[in-house]
Amino acid sequence: MALLCLPASLAAGADKPVDPCRLLSPATLETVQGSRPTALVPSARKDAILQSRSCFYSLSPSSQSVNLEVLTAAGSTDIRQFWKQRFHARAEEENTDRDDPPGRRERAGGEANEHRAPPQPVPGVGEEAFWVYSGRDGAIYALQRGYILRLSVGGKANEANQRKRATELALSALGELMRP
Repeated sequence: MALLCLPASLAAGADKPVDPCRLLSPATLETVQGSRPTALVPSARKDAILQSRSCFYSLSPSSQSVNLEVLTAAGSTDIRQFWKQRFHARAEEENTDRDDPPGRRERAGGEANEHRAPPQPVPGVGEEAFWVYSGRDGAIYALQRGYILRLSVGGKANEANQRKRATELALSALGELMRP
């Protein structure tokens, strides 16, 4: 895996509109997922914090499909601060939760009952990346420049295989995203 390096002049922010349906080639998808896309389904949404553009790469069988989302800051949001809160504040919170009385988290919303592994660092992908696994599927989140990329892969495979395929596709998508 290669770490994407950028000149300092490009490292500041997301300065170009992104079409996530152009970030993964049919050949790359076929190599990694074993199938070429049968359809590309773009979507977009925006709220006060983030703008999201995504592409659902429909593959056959459908269980092999890939979803790629590119997030950028909306308004005055600092994407790096959002990243820090999402991936680095959790460790501090979990350390604090160890001191909580038993059952407090369950009463506070049931979050402790969900099977969620903590985000796992994925070295060599973007500036920083994490693998998040829910127990049945997972996604890789990668920070690069002013973008957060979220990529999830389908397929009946164990977590290690899902993570490997998601990492390969994320590296390819980040390479395209950073292309001048």
